[in-house]
Amino acid sequence: MPPAFAEGVSLGATRLIYPADKSQTAIKIFNNDKKNNFLVQSWVTDKQGNKVDDFIVTPPLFVLNANTDSVLRIVYAGDKNKLPNDREELFYFNAKVIPSLSKEEQELNNSLLVSITTKIKLFIRPNDLNSEASDAAKTLACQLNGKTLQIKNTSPYYVNMVNVSINNKEVSKAETIAPFGNVSIAIKSSGSEIKYSFINDYGVQVNNNTCKL
Repeated sequence: MPPAFAEGVSLGATRLIYPADKSQTAIKIFNNDKKNNFLVQSWVTDKQGNKVDDFIVTPPLFVLNANTDSVLRIVYAGDKNKLPNDREELFYFNAKVIPSLSKEEQELNNSLLVSITTKIKLFIRPNDLNSEASDAAKTLACQLNGKTLQIKNTSPYYVNMVNVSINNKEVSKAETIAPFGNVSIAIKSSGSEIKYSFINDYGVQVNNNTCKL
């Protein structure tokens, strides 16, 4: 389900794939509230949460009227030669939604205006990777070392795992593993069957996958 900011407001996707050879990517935002307008502000951050000036979001600030939708365009204006060409790079698209106040609410001294910010993953994907994104989660390698489960991503894509379990007992709700990276998960008991789900490019959860030991 696309992320919702406030009642009636939602994005059209849970993640963005930005092909490195394209000039831009885009995402729709919807306001299904039949009465209220919202102010929308958008920007891009890196993995540490710092704003990235190499990205331009248009429009960066606008009013999304009641019962309408709009398109936000994201342009990478930096030097693409500085991006890795053998793996994906991860950023985050952020959008803040601020509700409007009615005339009556504006006249009240104690009116409270609450803004909600959400962020979704934004992947810049090189053109000539030697495998398919749909196969990335299927190539994970797992190893049990005592009370630790180690999972290695052997692909050039980010893998978003959910509901990791050993012998049908959940050991992690979610893990994001960088290209050619790994994660370590503390476990209470060992087992021989490691299962997981993963989120694909379309935000769909793919279930019943088994990790190689």
